[in-house]
Amino acid sequence: MKTEKKERSRGREGSARYDEDNSTISPDGSPNRNHHNDEDHHHHDHYNRHFNHSGSDGATTNYSPRRPRGRAAAADNRRTQSERRASSRHGRLHGCRAMNPHVRAVRETATLLRREVKAFLRQYLGPGSKFDIPACTRCLEEDVLPGWGVSSDGVKDYEKFLKLTLRRETDEEIVDSDQYMDLISIAKRAREFEILLSGCQRRLHSCYDSHARPHLVSLKHMLPSTETPPPTSSHHDSSAKGDNVLNSVDQYEAAASHQAETVEHKLAELDNTYASYKETLRPFVEFVRSGDSHSSEMGRCCKSVLEVCKMLEAWAQGDHGYPESLVKELEEKKRLKESLQLTLRQTQLEKSEKSENINKLLRKEAKAARLYTQFKTIRERLKDRLAQLRDRDLILSEKLTTRREQLEAAREEREGRGDASPRRSQPSSSGEEKLEANIDNLERERRVTGKNIDRVEGDIKPTNDRAYENKVEMVTFRHQREETEKECRRLDGEIVSLRERIARLDELCERLVFIRELKISPEAYRKGLRQLRRQEALKADGSQDLTEACQQAAPALGKKWRKLYFYLPFDPPRDVDKRQRDVTLLDTIASRKDLTDNEVARKSLEKWRTFHRRGVVLDLSQALRAIHKSALATQIEKTFRAHALET
Repeated sequence: MKTEKKERSRGREGSARYDEDNSTISPDGSPNRNHHNDEDHHHHDHYNRHFNHSGSDGATTNYSPRRPRGRAAAADNRRTQSERRASSRHGRLHGCRAMNPHVRAVRETATLLRREVKAFLRQYLGPGSKFDIPACTRCLEEDVLPGWGVSSDGVKDYEKFLKLTLRRETDEEIVDSDQYMDLISIAKRAREFEILLSGCQRRLHSCYDSHARPHLVSLKHMLPSTETPPPTSSHHDSSAKGDNVLNSVDQYEAAASHQAETVEHKLAELDNTYASYKETLRPFVEFVRSGDSHSSEMGRCCKSVLEVCKMLEAWAQGDHGYPESLVKELEEKKRLKESLQLTLRQTQLEKSEKSENINKLLRKEAKAARLYTQFKTIRERLKDRLAQLRDRDLILSEKLTTRREQLEAAREEREGRGDASPRRSQPSSSGEEKLEANIDNLERERRVTGKNIDRVEGDIKPTNDRAYENKVEMVTFRHQREETEKECRRLDGEIVSLRERIARLDELCERLVFIRELKISPEAYRKGLRQLRRQEALKADGSQDLTEACQQAAPALGKKWRKLYFYLPFDPPRDVDKRQRDVTLLDTIASRKDLTDNEVARKSLEKWRTFHRRGVVLDLSQALRAIHKSALATQIEKTFRAHALET
């Protein structure tokens, strides 16, 4: 029995090292069966010695020796941490980045499991570990079981078989046979495989659930919310592709999601394969008879484990290189920002030149308008003067015609009298002379008016031409100014768009730096996680949840409600003296009304809520953890979906 317990403990510790003194290795890597006929050795010690082999090169087996415990383990851990700190300092001095602890955990798990699985494959499923299954089945059914007096149904599995080898006597000739040794090897291989694969399953699921799935992520969900709108795409659409996205984050998020789905599918496939293998373990006779089948099942399970390890390592490698990809994208966005800043400066300079041109055009337009107004006024005056002169010329012409008619009438009247004496003819001749003089004056005045008309008509045409030219210049300058102003408005839109893109790039750069800091610094990650969970808790209106949480927590507090009351947060703050006065008052009420501790605890939480009206479930769970009620805090968080702050 002691030997059995010893073998079990060795098997559970994952050690395949039974005895190394009497095992030899053949050149092909298979164990030589050096059967001893010494009667002093029991047969189970005999197969223990011959079952072990270390590989073709005589190296150690697939399982590491037992780890030191107690002070030796503490000293070893301290030494390891010191060496790790030294190597970390050395790496920082040489520009190396410390590895994410979750990436390290995934890599270590994958490396260890791969080493164990490969060692198992090399030892138990290698070229030198082939068994004669029909011969082993005949030996079991015809020699071993009849010799023990046990039916085939009496041996349920390999554990029962190994126990019977320790408890029942077996003929020495059968013990020394290769078939009997193969039966023991098959049973022990099944036991080692179950130990190996159950451990691999547990550790792979633990590694995936504890390290890979929650921590090997893009951390996009931890980015703080922003109110900045996306930049407009009115300018340089071809270069605006990286203004509003985090390419490395999105690519890694898609890759991580795909890797998570692939690993989950492979783990499910591993679980199904192992479940189908376990169905072949009973009874042991059928298990031996289908040796080739369950050997292939073992190989498929080991292959699945190796594939999962490879996937996890690839995932960890991608996560380890994730900060470098963030840095590359950060540099790209900085270069894009510098290019946009250069474009912004050029656009601003162009707008400044356009503004100066607008001012010049305004001055030219004003000058042309002023000249046009002046010449237009002169032209109107000349036209008025010409009209006046023409009216005067018409009046003079009419007067001249009248005077000439009067002169002709006077001459005809004088000629009609004929013999008039000189005395009577004297007035007529003087009247004619006056008319002739008047006619001469009118003709002279008309000639002057004609000259003035010719002069004014000569002045009107160039004045009209100058007015037209200035009007054309004024309209031309106005159109040029309007086109330039339109161009300036377009440049204003470009400047606004460029500034928005630069601001967006600054924000994206800050986000990239934030995510990279979260990835490379565990302290920053924990701080960001606390802030995120605090924001999530504050976003939701948790008043009803807090009421129900207080009702759920009160019965479990008992007499510890006094201690809890001093750890609960208050907003506005409540000092210790006031809290002590509240506790004393609650004790007085409880003694007068004969209340139980649970009822007083509920009243204390209600009193806390009256002073702390903005409380959330998170505040209660933190206070419960402070008084060492972690189980209750976890239960409340799961019930009301609150998050505890990590420390």
